[in-house]
Amino acid sequence: MEKQTNYTHLASKMTQTAFLNCYIRDVKQSGEKFFRKPKHDLVLASYFEERAHTKWLKIALNFLEQDVFCALSYYSLTGRHQYEFPCIVKDRNTGAIKELEFLALSELLIEEHNSTVSSKSNAAVQFVKSLENSKANTAAFLKFRNEITNDVSTIFNKEISFIDAEQSLLTGHSMHPVPKSRSRMTDEELFKYSPETKASFQIVYLLADSKFVLENSAREKDITTEIKEDLEDRGYITSEIEVLFDTHKDWKLVPIHPWELSYLKKNNTSVQKLISENKLIQLGALGPLYTPTSSVRTLYNKDSRFMVKLSLHVKITNSERCNLYHELLRGCEVSALFRTEFGAKFRASNPNFKIIEDPAYITLQDHEGIVIKGFNTSFRDNTKAIFNDKKVTMLGEICQDGVLGHSNRLYKNITHIAALDGISISEVSRKWFDLYLEFYLEGILDGYINFGMFFEAHGQNTMIELDEKGYPCNVYFRDSQGIIFRENKLKLAAAYIPDIALESHSFLSDDVLTPIYVNYIMISNIIGLVNTFGSNGLEEEHTLLKMVTKRLNKWKNKDDSGIIDFILKRRTWKVKSNLLTRLSGEDEAMNPVDGVIHVAYKNPLLYAHYENELLHPSSMDYCYENYFDKEGVVIKIRPFNINKDLNMVHDWFNRERALAFWKMDGSIKKLEAFYISLLDMDFSHAYIGEVNGETCFTFEPYWAMRDVVGGCYDAKPTDYGFHFLIATEEKEKRETVVCLKAVADYLFSFPQVEKCILEPDIAAKAMAIVLERAGFSIDKVIEQPHKTSNLFYNTRSNFFKQFPSLIKKELVLNK
Repeated sequence: MEKQTNYTHLASKMTQTAFLNCYIRDVKQSGEKFFRKPKHDLVLASYFEERAHTKWLKIALNFLEQDVFCALSYYSLTGRHQYEFPCIVKDRNTGAIKELEFLALSELLIEEHNSTVSSKSNAAVQFVKSLENSKANTAAFLKFRNEITNDVSTIFNKEISFIDAEQSLLTGHSMHPVPKSRSRMTDEELFKYSPETKASFQIVYLLADSKFVLENSAREKDITTEIKEDLEDRGYITSEIEVLFDTHKDWKLVPIHPWELSYLKKNNTSVQKLISENKLIQLGALGPLYTPTSSVRTLYNKDSRFMVKLSLHVKITNSERCNLYHELLRGCEVSALFRTEFGAKFRASNPNFKIIEDPAYITLQDHEGIVIKGFNTSFRDNTKAIFNDKKVTMLGEICQDGVLGHSNRLYKNITHIAALDGISISEVSRKWFDLYLEFYLEGILDGYINFGMFFEAHGQNTMIELDEKGYPCNVYFRDSQGIIFRENKLKLAAAYIPDIALESHSFLSDDVLTPIYVNYIMISNIIGLVNTFGSNGLEEEHTLLKMVTKRLNKWKNKDDSGIIDFILKRRTWKVKSNLLTRLSGEDEAMNPVDGVIHVAYKNPLLYAHYENELLHPSSMDYCYENYFDKEGVVIKIRPFNINKDLNMVHDWFNRERALAFWKMDGSIKKLEAFYISLLDMDFSHAYIGEVNGETCFTFEPYWAMRDVVGGCYDAKPTDYGFHFLIATEEKEKRETVVCLKAVADYLFSFPQVEKCILEPDIAAKAMAIVLERAGFSIDKVIEQPHKTSNLFYNTRSNFFKQFPSLIKKELVLNK
């Protein structure tokens, strides 16, 4: 018997993955790696054995006193991981373990979140309903495409048409918890109007009294004239409609989505009044069949002059999808600008970065002059050379995960080229990615730095044209409504259109615009592509991140905006939290400032300064040995061995002298869990030290940019620190100063370490004295979430000036 596909189960896995990644990134700011089977937690160890899985991500739920463990199939530096379900929850008090189905997991994590913040309880309830709706819709789409149209395999072909690609986003936004939720639509309407079901339908038209019509166009003719001519030329105007045109000569044709018209007739009193007064005459569905693109509201017909971006009072992802009036103005004025010498200069400077324009709009206003949002309609150039080309696809489609046994499309593309040319997948991946950066990132930076333009160029607005072999050869940005100007560069555009951006409010200062821009061009574009390469086994993420850094560095001396330093040096970027925005109950489009919640996102480009051997030593052997002549002491250092050292350090941490500041006393099971997380942590590790052959100290080096302390002072990517404990009870035998010098000496042996810091508790007076004797200087007092600290530091150059005898010695044995 043929095995039946469980679409609900598959959709649940997809929705859980997106939700978990959003929660871990936006609420917890990361999870804890748990990549070893514990020896002292027998229940957890037994479960890990039963699942035959050892790589887990731990989510600490401190309020609920529970821990969630998620089995990892791929861990990403970018924060978008892959999982094997189900997840489990472990009660800290009883030790009991329970497997979690999707809804139970979601409700548990939301409960933990709501316990720590003021939250609209109804918004949380509505969010859970949206999760269920998104999961149900995803299951329905998968079944439809696999059993009704039976074309899932073509979605992941190396080449597919523009519209097929637009209708193939079955998984949706990879970092949105409810990518397929559609509020207000019934199941019947969902299938009738969704791109995932390959829907097609006619646009509805009304004849409107011209005094209620607002329109503009950067083209030669009014858009209402072009609409009428297009319908007449193609034979869609009936004799009855011709009569209406004759009797209403100054009236204008206005398009609207059929779903939206039904909604407005039921819910909008202004529309009801205009219809009842015969100021709006309903002509019904007219013209050719249009099909929805990935945004649901933008419609496409290959032979029409325009793509039509209509408005929908349907909440998709974070907002109801109604065009805003200032966006209509923006699209039109930007199109007019690109018809001047300004546009010619930009095209000449960026021949491989092309703008698809939105040159016209129509909407209606009511008797009071208030715009009726449901009629806000934008018209996009339907460039047939682009949209009929099987080699032009939006980035989001290329990056979506494979489903139902099919590989991701980027994977198929890269492996095809590798087989064709007889070269490695890694080499093809690097070349492909570098070409993308050349066309996309260079165009983005040139547009921002030299032309003063911000492009809302996230993955769904970015389209890639592939050459015959399959490499990028052009990049297209669509949705010119999303172009904003740098305030201090607005004069460049105003030289051609004096009042540009004023009515549309389309300019912002650099300090406001730059962090927003990084969210779009890095996190929602380039970083997502890096993850796709990595998660599909095409190339290591850190290799691609270094390529981004290298290309950005070329712009350092050309940048007057500060964006290059912001991208390269900031500890965190600002990312839009789709999860927290939905949980807040706000509509992003209606309240774009206060309605959008942003969180800190750890800058992955900083891995260029990452000392992997220090934080992830490749050997358990001794890595440092030095004889300190003056003190007559030999110091040896090796990485912490959890099987060998755990009992020893458990004894150390439970001694009286360690209790006050380390606060790591307690059961060995609890300490083991701490070290399991620490030893595979991205930014720290543990080492053991010996003095004259006696094992007596431990230290934990850390990368300040990832540690909590990095947010408490002006940390640099080359700042590394360490936590230090010496266990020797007899004061005269401790040799604390020389141990501290040895640890600093070891850290400075790594080329990326330029500054070494320590941040002891402000009450640790004795530690402050020995740090100064070891060459460290106090910088200032800093407030950390868990303590008030004295920040001590030393630099590489200063350290070796203080202790010149250390320079010539062979320090690192096993680097």
